[in-house]
Amino acid sequence: MNNTVTPIPGVSIVAYDNKDQVVYTVTAADLPTYNGINFPKVDSVQYYLIGNGTTRLEARSPFLGMAKAGVAGVALTVINDFIYVNRNADKTDQYTVKLVVGTWDDMVTNVCTPGSSCPDIVFIGSTQVAGQAANQTIVQLDSFFDEYTKINSWLLKDAFSKVRVARNLQITCLPYARCVHSYPKYLQFTYYDYTYGVPLTTDMRLLYYNTTTFNKLGLTHPPPVGTTWGDEWWSTWNWYELRP
Repeated sequence: MNNTVTPIPGVSIVAYDNKDQVVYTVTAADLPTYNGINFPKVDSVQYYLIGNGTTRLEARSPFLGMAKAGVAGVALTVINDFIYVNRNADKTDQYTVKLVVGTWDDMVTNVCTPGSSCPDIVFIGSTQVAGQAANQTIVQLDSFFDEYTKINSWLLKDAFSKVRVARNLQITCLPYARCVHSYPKYLQFTYYDYTYGVPLTTDMRLLYYNTTTFNKLGLTHPPPVGTTWGDEWWSTWNWYELRP
């Protein structure tokens, strides 16, 4: 996965391991192609510090390791630009954001628990919004949306449609009435009609390939036809395995 947005340059991004040692630094120019090929030490990264401001925020994400590096690059881009546009009048950073990378399980079991403090921001799956809202581990964002509308004179929710791909469109046709379309509740990021999230990325759950083309080019087929990915490929596979 590559980021198609051009990040704003000039913000400090440093990757650290679990011993608080610097693994490497990242620039805005690196973010569109941030992956395990260009940054082979990404598996050692436990968190990032973005910016050099005195006000510190913490964000947690399930973007640990090489397989999730591309999505981590998207998150870093968002935070990078947030740091830049909120700089002080003298062009110094107002914020420092600590982006902790973990697993999807961490987003369910280690957010706002007795052994883990609450972060300021958490990246979770759209299907997890209702559960986290019911457990009161995430807060309503409607007041922030209202403030955004007052400042910018347009609804932030209007941009959400860009992440609602056609396969998620639901069409309901009533007898003798025109058809109406809607989206699943989990794509509205709401719980009891209160908004709890903002979309960040989209993903792909199915992948098709042309077997004839693979045969002509002499490429190895992916499972279940091919076997070169290992016996338990479903637990270890990542996008880099797809490369010819």
